[in-house]
Amino acid sequence: MTDRITTVDTSSVGDRGVHEVLKRGAVEDVQKETRIAEESEYIDELMDRIADGTKAAYGPDAVAQAADFGAIEQLLVVDSDLREQRAGEGDWEIDVDHVIETTEQKGGDVTVFSSEFDPGQQLKNLGGIAALLRYRLE
Repeated sequence: MTDRITTVDTSSVGDRGVHEVLKRGAVEDVQKETRIAEESEYIDELMDRIADGTKAAYGPDAVAQAADFGAIEQLLVVDSDLREQRAGEGDWEIDVDHVIETTEQKGGDVTVFSSEFDPGQQLKNLGGIAALLRYRLE
């Protein structure tokens, strides 16, 4: 449990100390670290499943098919690719919003990865979209 505790030094106590911590951006730093850790866990799980040949889909077409079957437990998509698709500038032949809505309607979760960090770049190399599946499709 101690790995979830962050200590920050301040020159004041009470409300002034809290304000100092907020002003320095310590909360944002912790949130960023937490997000990167979560994305790293998902990408590691995805890579393990791809290596094993089990319960994973990646690339727009395979993920869209998995969504239609209701097989997606966790949808993973890179923020920059999502923005491109929504702006009509991407080259995916799927409707990414339909995939997201279908995933959520069928009980799956969606995580949007930041393209600024390594896990997002790894996902981008796999086509920008992937899924951890409830069951194997093939």
